[in-house]
Amino acid sequence: MGWLDLPKFYFGIQFEMKDGSHLALYISDHPVQFERGSYFEEKQEAQQIIDTIKRSM
Repeated sequence: MGWLDLPKFYFGIQFEMKDGSHLALYISDHPVQFERGSYFEEKQEAQQIIDTIKRSM
């Protein structure tokens, strides 16, 4: 199985609220492959969003 055969997925951030509901805050615009260049770009963008939220709390 080569890297071209790896499945693609959408990168996202989801929070679980106190009442048990889920809130999606970020979903990538295009599917990415795990451990590929676009995956790391989406992961970095998601981490920046998480850091911003943590600073505001």
